[in-house]
Amino acid sequence: MLPSNRTSLCLLAMSISSFQCYAALDNLPSLQSFTGAVLTPNAQVLKTGSASFLYGQSVYRKSQTPDQHHMLFSVGLFPGLEASGRIVVHDDFDSASDLSASLKYQLPLIKQYTGFDLAFGVQDLGGAANNFQAYYAVTDYEFTALPVRLSAGVGKSELANEIMNGPFASIEYQPFSFMQLTAEHDNTELNVAVKAFTPPKSLPFNSQVSLEYQLATGHETNQQAMWAANLSVPILGYSDRALVKKEKNITASLEDKLVIKQSVHETSSVASLKNALKEEGFLNIQVGMDKNGLLIALENRRYNHNEIDGIGVAMAIISNHAGKAVFSELGSDNNEQNAKLIMLKNGIPVVAVDTNMHCYREFILSGDNCEQLTFTSSGLSKTYQQADWQEDKIESSFGRSQIIFSPMVKHATATELGVYDYSLALSANLVTNLWPGSAIDLRYTLPLTNSEDFDDGKYWGNSRFQSEIDTALFHQAFALPFNVLNQTSLGYIKSGYQGVANETLWNSPQGYHSMGLEANYFEPTDETLLNKGTVLGFYQLSLPQLNWQLKVQGGEFWNTDRGFKISSMHWLGDVRVDATYQNTQMTEKSNSLPEEFVSINVSIPLTFWRGMKPGYIQLKGINNFNYSLQTRINNEDGHNQLNTGLGQTVYIKHNIADQYLNRQRLSPNYLRVNSDRLRSAYLKYLATQ
Repeated sequence: MLPSNRTSLCLLAMSISSFQCYAALDNLPSLQSFTGAVLTPNAQVLKTGSASFLYGQSVYRKSQTPDQHHMLFSVGLFPGLEASGRIVVHDDFDSASDLSASLKYQLPLIKQYTGFDLAFGVQDLGGAANNFQAYYAVTDYEFTALPVRLSAGVGKSELANEIMNGPFASIEYQPFSFMQLTAEHDNTELNVAVKAFTPPKSLPFNSQVSLEYQLATGHETNQQAMWAANLSVPILGYSDRALVKKEKNITASLEDKLVIKQSVHETSSVASLKNALKEEGFLNIQVGMDKNGLLIALENRRYNHNEIDGIGVAMAIISNHAGKAVFSELGSDNNEQNAKLIMLKNGIPVVAVDTNMHCYREFILSGDNCEQLTFTSSGLSKTYQQADWQEDKIESSFGRSQIIFSPMVKHATATELGVYDYSLALSANLVTNLWPGSAIDLRYTLPLTNSEDFDDGKYWGNSRFQSEIDTALFHQAFALPFNVLNQTSLGYIKSGYQGVANETLWNSPQGYHSMGLEANYFEPTDETLLNKGTVLGFYQLSLPQLNWQLKVQGGEFWNTDRGFKISSMHWLGDVRVDATYQNTQMTEKSNSLPEEFVSINVSIPLTFWRGMKPGYIQLKGINNFNYSLQTRINNEDGHNQLNTGLGQTVYIKHNIADQYLNRQRLSPNYLRVNSDRLRSAYLKYLATQ
């Protein structure tokens, strides 16, 4: 039954005896839903900011031998936490499949004091069917003089053959920079595998490709080999941000460019300052003075991934021009050269940056912190309205339009009908700005393709994208006292409902806390349908020091179900990964019970970092394309069948958080924590000039 195990272990021993000095072992996926050996975990986790995509053949599930395919998506959400979602299917990809979530957490500080890593994890978290459920604790030790890692742990498992349902142990040996040999005892049997992978820095973007093949096992396999192929990549923007935090030095050519640009401030003028901002594509530009010094207001519509990039480029351009000559021209003898930049969104002040020009120029040149750099979001409307502006704004945003292109997908993943069903479309969203806070919002959808189950007469046939204008709205937003923003939207949504939506959002002065309320009422154009509406409140905690936000939302959702959602939102550069728990109940049905779901959502910018210069027509991509997967948990009858759309909201793309607050990141606290990005954005811009 296990003819090759002894040979494989001898090969391991022979290799270890002839070892040379090697680098630390690579952390590679197992054949299950976690980083590990073959079928058991070690105490390592996926690196923060990395994503992993795995396809494998054969997987052990409850009371079955391995005869299925599995696809795994994993992400390092923050230091120590690895989250995964897995789809398991039979050989027939059109048959029922299983979707499950897994978590693994490596405790901090343990290795610092003991030399061992310690991790806890769960596979198939709380799922309704629990075909792969396993809870475990594992510790490992990596030798400093040998390329060897030893792991030992204990688990409680529902897997076949008592795998991980008790103590387990493994050894991983990496004789070369492209190969590992692993052997383990999974509580009942011995397994041996080989892993081949690309060495560090051999592929672009620090990505890695790996392949694992099981050489031998003591379990019944039906002669079916177990193997998996994996691709690991850094998430967009995260690695660049980590590098900027570590390195202040710049190339000699870039430093020369900086010196030349900054030397202009000695002889520049107000007209030159305005023209430089205009040429870079900023809108609603105004220059003036207040009692504290120079005052500039402008709006960014060119830097699309994060508003902080637009602020960084604008601030550097201002510091390049705002010297003694500019202050003198404006009638100021302010030798300290203090300046304030007020950032506008759709003509409404949202955040301000205060600094000293001497200090800021040194910050850009050397990367050293500028102690005079501060941020505020309070009282900006009064400051903006009472400022002594030199003249009317230039490059007004009135009548300018953006056409925002985005893919759209409706999908059903790992359902009773198959692995993946979809309807794919391309949307073109025309947004035309009028007076401050107002906009006309039209969206057209163009169907591209769909799977068979989205055809007419099939299960999701009525949900397929149509060629139509599915959204037509007029928005009006106001900045109210005490850091409150309010927006009312009138018109047509969801391909068949017309009515009104209102949202109100409050942010604390530094941006740690947010609260909001949205109330909507819509009537269907089809008289056979019912009126719809939502009343939802939320609280959000934002901790940019941890790249983390927590949001609790509750009330009545779109399909009259009532309950709550709790979302843990993790920022990896400009990509956000959300893990959400949802508990809602259809209160209009007397026999309805609360239903629980967990979901994972990835939000990613699908547009250029520095886009098209805004004219009266500007083309761009969407800055937050969302893709979600959801699975039911804790269902008493053990099923995970299709649901009817619980927990839905009236999602309007032109909402307060997205349109005015940089996806809830435009706060003094966020800007302070990420102030190094002000400099890195300008250096990135300057490198292209």
